[in-house]
This record gives sequence, C-alpha cells and structure tokens, in this order.
Amino acid sequence: PRGDSGKRRVSPLDRIVFVQFLTQDPDVATSIPLSASAARPTILVVDDEPSTQRTLDRLLAFYRFAPRQASNIQDATLIAEREPVDAFVVDLTLGREESGMDMVAWLRRQRGYAMAPVFVLTSDLDIPDRDRTLIRQHGAHLFYKGQSLELLIDRLQRILADSTASASGSR
Repeated sequence: PRGDSGKRRVSPLDRIVFVQFLTQDPDVATSIPLSASAARPTILVVDDEPSTQRTLDRLLAFYRFAPRQASNIQDATLIAEREPVDAFVVDLTLGREESGMDMVAWLRRQRGYAMAPVFVLTSDLDIPDRDRTLIRQHGAHLFYKGQSLELLIDRLQRILADSTASASGSR
C-alpha cells in the first residue's frame, strides 16, 4: 500500500515479520529444512494477498508448522485433496469472485476435513450477519488481521494439541 506521498506504507503484518526475523533461529532464516523426523502440522493458508501469504508462511514456519499456500479455492481444494492438512487459515474475502466461506463449506462436506480446525481471517470489522452465522455454524474461528499473530499461533497450537490428545484418547 502507498500513502499520499507515494511511499510504501508498512502494514502491521510487515512489522511483525521483521521482528520475527530479528529473533528467529538460523534454521528458519536460512530456509534449512528441519529434520524429516520432526512432525510438523500442515497448515493451509488460503489468501489472495501475497503479503499476507508471505507473512503467515514465515510465521508458521518459525513456529514449526509446515505451511502451504493457495490464493484461491480451486488451488486450495487441489492441495487438500492431494495431501493431508491439519488446519486451515482462510481469508473471508478471496478477491471479487470468491468467499472464504465457500471454502469452509467445502471443507465441512469433506469426510477428512469435516472437523478440521479452520480460522477465518478478515480485516473488516463489520462482518455481515450471514457470514458470522456461517462461521459459527461451521465451527470456524474468526480472527481479525489486526490482532496479534502470536494469538493465532497460540490458538492453532492449543487446538491441534487438543485434537491430538482427543484422537489418542479415543483409540
């Protein structure tokens, strides 16, 4: 985004990524993969904004997730059908033609993803009642882009830990 002076404005997500890179370990900074034996939950980020994709990709990798990226529903469904995904982060507004709620509805119709954790991202504080209702009905978690991304990471970690504990307890 550019301001009135023509200079690029720094978004809060850009600042967070910069701070993360100042404090992160060498494995992430140099893109050296973690050992193959380390189990890392796969998180599919579905967002049409490249800056949001990059930010979440770096942040998720920093916290030892295995991020995947898609900029639209078609690409996201192909990834989800091709490889197992542990959780989803989906932008509410995917361009002019698509809604993130369409992606969430598709996930809930899939046997393997009917109960998968889904976070719906939005920068809009005025979410239509229809979308709020769908988010609740589908058991998704609403997350505002202005919130601390550390909060998103914390929620992802807790929800995935709870689902792992539930799965191992039911065996």
